[in-house]
Amino acid sequence: MKKKLSLLAGTAAIAMFLCAAPAQAQTETANTDNGSGFYMGAYGGAGWTDAETAAADGNLNGLDWGVFAGLELTEWLGRYQDWGMTAAIEGHYGWSSADDDAGALNFEKDDEWGVSFRPGFVAINDAMPLGLKPYGIFGYRHLDIDASGGGLGDEDFHGFELGLGTEVMAYGDFGLRLDYTHVFYGSEGGIDPDEDNLRLGVAYHF
Repeated sequence: MKKKLSLLAGTAAIAMFLCAAPAQAQTETANTDNGSGFYMGAYGGAGWTDAETAAADGNLNGLDWGVFAGLELTEWLGRYQDWGMTAAIEGHYGWSSADDDAGALNFEKDDEWGVSFRPGFVAINDAMPLGLKPYGIFGYRHLDIDASGGGLGDEDFHGFELGLGTEVMAYGDFGLRLDYTHVFYGSEGGIDPDEDNLRLGVAYHF
């Protein structure tokens, strides 16, 4: 798992560096982000879900992909505070190839959706190299897991999402971003899951 995380993180860092260089060269001629407005995009990455049960623990590892849309609130927040907070509200819907056959039990991660609040600070963004804009991630996520064997069945899970991310405006109104999140799900139907995700996304800012 550590090798997978290192490989994905390294690939994403290289991609951000390559995209950030031409972006800095054109910041004087392109209006890339005014701090408010809608954006939408798509993501891909990897997920690692531990599904604990009384009989056995499932490890659902696989690829994740999906779409997202959000609203930047930075300009709106500036009307009510002067300490440089940035923020966005975002929703996503995704799918996964993650599954696991834990002996007599079988787990398969189905679709998911969620809503998150993504705060940041202008002072931190201004101090970051390559024009990166880091942010926190706090949200709600809903997950479907298909389970069979041991008296288990399909269950819906509700969880709290916590993470970090960063974005760079790569070309014009297109941004490239990298997110890491951990989701704490509640137990349902004898299954107690938690999940880690590493996702690379591309967003278009209107």
